[in-house]
Amino acid sequence: MKPHETFLSTKDTSLLITSIFSYYTDSIGWWPSTQISYTYNERGDRLETLWQFWEKGKLKQFKKIGNSYNDENQLRTEFYQNWQNDRWENQARYEYFYNQNYFVTKKEKHTWTYDSNTGLYYWINSNSTDYNYNSSNLLTESIYSERPDKDLKKISRNTYIYDTQNNPIEEKYQAWGDTSWIDNTKYIRKFAAPTKMSWEAMSIYLEPDWMEISRDSIVYNSDFNPIELYHQELKNSILTLTKEIRTFDTARQFVLSLSYQRDDTGWVNLKKVSNKYDEQGYLIETINQQWKDTAWFNQSKEAFEYWHILTGIESIANEVNDLIITPNPATDFLEISYSPSIKMGSGGVSVEVYNVFGQKVTTSGYYSATLPYEGVVKTMIDVSSLSPGVYLVKVEEKSGKFVKIDN
Repeated sequence: MKPHETFLSTKDTSLLITSIFSYYTDSIGWWPSTQISYTYNERGDRLETLWQFWEKGKLKQFKKIGNSYNDENQLRTEFYQNWQNDRWENQARYEYFYNQNYFVTKKEKHTWTYDSNTGLYYWINSNSTDYNYNSSNLLTESIYSERPDKDLKKISRNTYIYDTQNNPIEEKYQAWGDTSWIDNTKYIRKFAAPTKMSWEAMSIYLEPDWMEISRDSIVYNSDFNPIELYHQELKNSILTLTKEIRTFDTARQFVLSLSYQRDDTGWVNLKKVSNKYDEQGYLIETINQQWKDTAWFNQSKEAFEYWHILTGIESIANEVNDLIITPNPATDFLEISYSPSIKMGSGGVSVEVYNVFGQKVTTSGYYSATLPYEGVVKTMIDVSSLSPGVYLVKVEEKSGKFVKIDN
């Protein structure tokens, strides 16, 4: 997307604004532990993630991540801070670099470091990861480097091999020796369909050959939802087996997970995860339970709250017919036209623009315009000063309200 394009769209999207993590105790019940809050710009890009914890019934600052974006709306910087000594203290900064195809080519970590000689803090590039792609823009190699002193030194790399459908069928992890890469870990994968992995085997390199130590298998239903997941692992010459059975509702939402471990008597209950969704299909609650003796016991819960893009705009049965918004996407001016199905009041009709939070853009009357009330009505409105993002258009009659959103 170009820097100054403004998208006026009506697709119902939602932004996660809060998640609250709670523990369960028999004496108190659910006890909130941590709250994570998210803020966004008008384009829907996440600007900040804030962690807080409860102490004596009050929320205390813990840490936060601030994001910035380049002119192409790509993540440019992640800025990590911790709350210490009643103020935010710098911790780390991640910077991302992209190629002309908009793929990440480098990720750098900069650490906020204290210099005892000068008594000053400064940023030091402590590590970086370089990413390489083939002609099909598939990731083929990532190389991780660290800076133990003045220079970055290679530490490890991952290489990737794909099948004809671009599924990653092999991933190999290697460590840098004195002069060459040394094999360490390898994953071999098989796919039942594009992006639908049927099994993955993990092996470690024990000279002179690879030895498989674990395997994950997945069984899908007719909708290609993963309904059975099996894990077997060889550790200290002992083979352990676990499985997870998942249930999906008629809307293909993942609602229940039951985990088991195999012993001499058969499959034994381990863990239960229950998910709840709102009417729009967004996950609003996850409850984790542990099996003890003969029953399930609550362990933890996470609740989620969203901002829906239609928040603040009233849905009304009387709609305006044939609302046309052009051009879409728009950069400077926007034309709105339609043929009303009913005669409007003498007060006329106005057009207003709302951001993704349902807030009317009211910095000036610049974004509203009055339309005639007979026949085909049209207006031109200037949106050049709006920030890039998704907006809603509301058509409002002074003597009665109605909403029509372009599809």
